Amino acid sequence: MGLLTDYFAATASEIDGVPVEDGPFPTPPPPPARPKASGGLFGMFRSRPKPVPVVEAPPAVEGPTLPAFASKGIDAHRIALLDSLLTGIPFGEEEWDGPATTPIRRDSEDSRWIFALRRELRDAIAVLDDNAASALAARWAADTDWMGDTDPESVQALRDFIGDLRELARTAAESGRDLYLWVCL
Repeated sequence: MGLLTDYFAATASEIDGVPVEDGPFPTPPPPPARPKASGGLFGMFRSRPKPVPVVEAPPAVEGPTLPAFASKGIDAHRIALLDSLLTGIPFGEEEWDGPATTPIRRDSEDSRWIFALRRELRDAIAVLDDNAASALAARWAADTDWMGDTDPESVQALRDFIGDLRELARTAAESGRDLYLWVCL
């Protein structure tokens, strides 16, 4: 299955409503149960057909209820490195209070977590222009703590991620929300 990561924006009161099991994207309800066949071999030899019960379809789940985007694999460690590159906080410092520290919530199986991203990261990424975002993506890809690779496809993937995170950061800043990271193993 791999590592699933979703980034989302929420206020302090909204974060309490985000289930650690699903993150910001609601889980669709299960499909309605099908009626079981009765009589004979798998119900093929019935004397009279029984009426099929009417089952209402579950409500549609359209997407996140908060501003969010899914990003496979950019976890707390990697976002901490981005934070370091962008804000200048030394990566790996013990006093660093970013998402690489203790998660704010976790599930009972310790396989899903929610991390709060630093407000300084939100504000710094929200004001990036396209040229600065491209340069940041190249530095991030080249850093040996990340990939140590400047392959054009890798740099473009990080540029796309930074663009998504920048839009989310702008939305969060404008609406008084903070950024969060949901991780699922």
